[in-house]
Amino acid sequence: MHDFLLIMNIVFVRFSRGGFFMTLDLVKKGEQLEILKIPDPHIRAQAIRLGIYEGAKLRCSEKLPAGPVILQ
Repeated sequence: MHDFLLIMNIVFVRFSRGGFFMTLDLVKKGEQLEILKIPDPHIRAQAIRLGIYEGAKLRCSEKLPAGPVILQ
């Protein structure tokens, strides 16, 4: 769980709702996003194992309160 939270706070994304840049933990259910930057190489390697990479276009299918973000 610690690695997942770390990924959420370091990954920079562009949201469909306005084109501004934030971290993955701020995504809302149903929102589309694009992964822009994963600056830390260790975190980038972990994210790639989960299918999250720079340039990926994803959709948030679920977000649990104080829990994980589920991406498709």
